[in-house]
Amino acid sequence: MKIATLVFLAIGMFAALACNGGPTEPTPDLDATVDARLQATQEAEAAIDATVTARVAATLTTPYPTATAYPTATAYPTATPWPTATPY
Repeated sequence: MKIATLVFLAIGMFAALACNGGPTEPTPDLDATVDARLQATQEAEAAIDATVTARVAATLTTPYPTATAYPTATAYPTATPWPTATPY
């Protein structure tokens, strides 16, 4: 009788765990998650600001190209006009 009771209890516990989804994981610390995301956002913004500042500084220190003179127009030979007919 004791073995049947133990088997019945084991089956009951297994069924209870199976229906319950088994052991659950602990709830994550929401404050730590929010703090970590805020820190990651601030680090990303700082990296973007540093990149923009470096590009602006590089643009300001790069000299602009000087104006170049365009070549003068080349004279092409003109076609010889057709002879006109003389009136008779």
